Amino acid sequence: MPFNSMPCTAGSSANWPLAPRCSPAPIRTLHPLLATICTPASLLVSATVRMRRGKAADSRGAPKLVSETLATAVEAGCTGIRILRADSQFYNAGVIAACRRGK
Repeated sequence: MPFNSMPCTAGSSANWPLAPRCSPAPIRTLHPLLATICTPASLLVSATVRMRRGKAADSRGAPKLVSETLATAVEAGCTGIRILRADSQFYNAGVIAACRRGK
């Protein structure tokens, strides 16, 4: 039997050296979560960046990200009203509490 026509037996130890892989190894991906601020003295500044695993929920770690971004904005000299624009999944109790603490 030619190698290409063998049945897929990945995981079988009986013919391990000859067993082809059924599918490639899973690729683990990272997705960035980015927060920016805009000051009177500068245009767009990257304030906080997080790399999340591919299967992480959009809002995972969002309250801490918002807290860090607001702290960075204060250190950068931002005064006045702060506006948070985010995906709808970020509208949860943890993010709202972080916004209120960051006043």
